[in-house]
Amino acid sequence: MQEVGTPPNIITGLPTLEWREIFDIPPYEMANFSGGWQLSESDFPYVDGVAHDNMGALPIGMPFRLMFVNTLQKDAFPKIFTEWAKSIIQDPSPGRLQHPVLGVRDAYVQSWEVEVNAKMTGGVIMNVTWVDTVLNTDDLKTFDGVRVSAKGLSKKIDDDLAIKGFDYPTGLRTTNLFELIAQIDSLAFQFKTRVQGLVNQALGIIQSIIEKVERAKDNANWALSFNLKTLHSAIKAVAKPVARAPLRRTGITFTDSFTTLNEIASKVGNTIGEVIGLNPELLSQPAVPPKTPVVYFTE
Repeated sequence: MQEVGTPPNIITGLPTLEWREIFDIPPYEMANFSGGWQLSESDFPYVDGVAHDNMGALPIGMPFRLMFVNTLQKDAFPKIFTEWAKSIIQDPSPGRLQHPVLGVRDAYVQSWEVEVNAKMTGGVIMNVTWVDTVLNTDDLKTFDGVRVSAKGLSKKIDDDLAIKGFDYPTGLRTTNLFELIAQIDSLAFQFKTRVQGLVNQALGIIQSIIEKVERAKDNANWALSFNLKTLHSAIKAVAKPVARAPLRRTGITFTDSFTTLNEIASKVGNTIGEVIGLNPELLSQPAVPPKTPVVYFTE
């Protein structure tokens, strides 16, 4: 942020407002700004309150009250006002805004209003709200599901595993790799913790199959091993835009008796949000039955 002026004349101590390449800058009476965080809420049955996923900062709103008044500035109206009006009202493109407090921002004009009052014979007042924007969207990567090639590859691997007699790990909620990849893909744009948990689980399953195939020490399995490693890399790449934190290892435990999600979370040392994210299907009933597999973070 820019250094601000000192009271009592803080506005007059601020740098000037600048918009695009307009040379003449009008006096302004107000230079407020506001923002916040975009929070996605998730409700969970039988759990009080809601969980939040921080989706990033909201755009900053920057309203100004521009004084195009000849008693304050020579040629303010209509000459200088006309130049600003053309830029604000007629040009819908983004521009470079020099904010007195926030500094330089890429911004759009979000709204404008001109006050024309018969009692003000020296000019007009324009209320303008700018909103900051991100022009380089290449940096804004979001989770958009597993690519079709990964799904097709998983189907090919399932067929080869069956032919060569390699069993899919037991005690899981999916019966093959294709179902596992499809399950991750179905969570596109969903709660980030939930996606990350399934991605970690998928990586662990694929790695265990790779180790099983390589322990067979059969050169005829080289293509199968290569495809498994390719799938592992594809799923790992999906995880990168999902979360900034490193991937966490997961394990599986089984319930001994009817229990609750709170008790399970306490037992495995996870938060209830983490347990729910890794096991969303457990929300369908008020109590978890005995011998139910539960995935949890081991680190």
